[in-house]
Amino acid sequence: KTAIDKFSPTVNFGKVIADAKKADPARDWSKYEAIYVDPESTNEIFTTNTNLIKAFLALKKAVDDAKALDAAKTFAHAEALYADDEAAQADIEAETKRVNAYSSLKKALDEATQKGCTVTDYTAVYNNAESTAEALAQAEEAVKNIITAHDIADTVKDASADNPADLTSYIVNSTFDTIGD
Repeated sequence: KTAIDKFSPTVNFGKVIADAKKADPARDWSKYEAIYVDPESTNEIFTTNTNLIKAFLALKKAVDDAKALDAAKTFAHAEALYADDEAAQADIEAETKRVNAYSSLKKALDEATQKGCTVTDYTAVYNNAESTAEALAQAEEAVKNIITAHDIADTVKDASADNPADLTSYIVNSTFDTIGD
């Protein structure tokens, strides 16, 4: 398969178009079908557009996964990019990263809420449609720290000399594997 991938951008492009049509038959893939049958198309064009379609499909998956977590959440910018045949691959990949960051933050917020943690400030970041991937990742990290603090407090609340709490799982590098690295 790897040898075919290296020597046949045409085959790869045809396959990715077929995969895309299966993944989302409602989307118009005709631009890419026209490129595929155009005798002027080169291997470079096929490779570029193969990567572009893969980026589109990754964005669609990210949006679908995010909506599965929160059906009320809208991703207007991501959906507009997905529908835009002229979208740049870098923009699609950046938006995919942002949508995935929303999903990660949502999972952390749900866990924190279930545990009774107060995460209102970070919920505001999640609810902001303009949040950047970086802001979402920072909020997720903060929520995870809140969850860890909550878990530690919960673990030690009944600890005593006769009933010590096991906090081994919270120790960073508890085996000292990276000492001296």
